[in-house]
Amino acid sequence: MKGIRAALQPILRRGYRVLTSCGSLLERTFWEVAERTVPRRIARGPEDWHPKLPPLDLLVSTKRGLFVLSNGKLSILTNKPCYGATRTDGDRWYVFERVGKQGRIISFQYLGNSVTRHRIEVRGLSPGCHQLDLIGQELWLTDTYNNRILALSMLPESPVTSREFYPLGRLETGRRSPNYAHMNSVWADAKHVYVFCHNETAKTGRVSSIAKLDHNGKLVETISTPSGNGHNVLCLDHRLIYCGSMEGTLMVDHRPVFQCSEFTRGLAVYSGGYIVGGSQYGAREKRMSLRGSLHFLDHDFEHVETVSMPGMVQEVRVMSEPDRAMSGS
Repeated sequence: MKGIRAALQPILRRGYRVLTSCGSLLERTFWEVAERTVPRRIARGPEDWHPKLPPLDLLVSTKRGLFVLSNGKLSILTNKPCYGATRTDGDRWYVFERVGKQGRIISFQYLGNSVTRHRIEVRGLSPGCHQLDLIGQELWLTDTYNNRILALSMLPESPVTSREFYPLGRLETGRRSPNYAHMNSVWADAKHVYVFCHNETAKTGRVSSIAKLDHNGKLVETISTPSGNGHNVLCLDHRLIYCGSMEGTLMVDHRPVFQCSEFTRGLAVYSGGYIVGGSQYGAREKRMSLRGSLHFLDHDFEHVETVSMPGMVQEVRVMSEPDRAMSGS
């Protein structure tokens, strides 16, 4: 028996090295096994040095995975497409992750350069869910393809669906329904919840709009915008801020304050200014190979720095300080 074991050990070691180099196994190990995973560091050359980059830790959801950008160094947490991300009071992060033809919510705690206490919270969601945010004691998720908002109770520890809202009505013929709004972003203040409606402008010709709800999901007001295929929304200091994605803009009170050549999506607000996600844009079948950027702006919306990302940016959140693009921050 000892001889057989000794003969098998070199084979097993080689097999282990091959398996652990596989992205899908790393992803499964990261989220479903005990707290031992350290994010993989992505090598960055001298051309990636950004002297004006603020000393922040950022969580960046992309079509090609979930990344942490920390002081200019990029690490990957999972190679599955991710979208919405938010943080609870206990510093636990919740992220929507697409796995095949389904979606799920994963969570973890981030401590410096490692993650701990990672787990899968909810399985079996629509793959088309987009942004999520913590509003009160509920995790509000835009169930985009179903024209629905899900509110997941944060009490007890594992969230369960507690409420669902159809502020623009249910869909009679799926995404072909005339009331389909492609709701993709949610943000709340003490009085209202703002939901951004993309409206599939490129297909329908309808400009994007903002559905203003009460905290019970009832529609209070619909705000039209001049933008197309837009994303993200927040109302800070009585100013309405969102991304005019098709035009490559950041909009404040319906006027562009920043413009780039990319599809703008993803917005963070930190002590030094704003971070706007940008992406190359192309046919759906090519989007997994397209790249993105993070554009850093000061408080006057002047460009400070741009950092390249290996995938189309879908969301960006500040981890190391309060991010006012998250409700309650």
